[in-house]
Amino acid sequence: MTLALLLLLCSVCFAAPSAKPADKKTAPPVKAAPDAAWRAQMNAAETAMSGKDFAVAEKAYAAAAKEAGKFGRNDARAAESLAGKADALRGQGKHPEAVDAYIAAIDLMGKSMPEDDLRLAKAYDGLSLSLEAKGLSEDSAKMGLKAARIYATVYGPRHLEVAKSAERLAGLSVRAGNVAQAIAYYQQALSIREKLQGPEHPDLLPILDPYSQVLALTPRKADSQAMAERAKALRAKISAKSSK
Repeated sequence: MTLALLLLLCSVCFAAPSAKPADKKTAPPVKAAPDAAWRAQMNAAETAMSGKDFAVAEKAYAAAAKEAGKFGRNDARAAESLAGKADALRGQGKHPEAVDAYIAAIDLMGKSMPEDDLRLAKAYDGLSLSLEAKGLSEDSAKMGLKAARIYATVYGPRHLEVAKSAERLAGLSVRAGNVAQAIAYYQQALSIREKLQGPEHPDLLPILDPYSQVLALTPRKADSQAMAERAKALRAKISAKSSK
């Protein structure tokens, strides 16, 4: 046997074994979030609310509240579910039931959220609207004021949410017979909107007209007339722009 052949045979005998293909590692299954069922019900409820299908939304929010009960007695998700259910009840005109649901939600929010949480402000707003629908203007104003204070804390005093709250509080003050308070709220709302939107924005009209009417109840007749003329001029400008 030649030396070359002998070396070839040795190289075959002592060659390192071929490496086995690495096992393919399969990704671990994705675990569903622990509150996936709650989120699914909340999404269904919010979709129904956007379509104004309040009865369907009420059922979905109730199912969400049941799911949230699995996370403990004072869980924020339970509070959100209850507040949503209250909104759905209010949308159906079921104001006595809505008031009870809002109160329960707000109580739970107080145990599970910061006192300046926007979700709490929205719940106060909803409660205010349902109380107003029941003819309880004074109680409605108190809840509206709580919402307004949270908006001012979170956004600052010169924000559209604060202006919206001031407008609602002005209307409630008028119905409660508190003219001076109504004037103060209308002035606050007007000042904010003028600063943020300009003096000729269409959103000023819902303030100018009732503001003029409230001023007419006081000795400030000239101011009332000036406000009415401003509203008339703004309405004409808006109409002219829309006709172009």
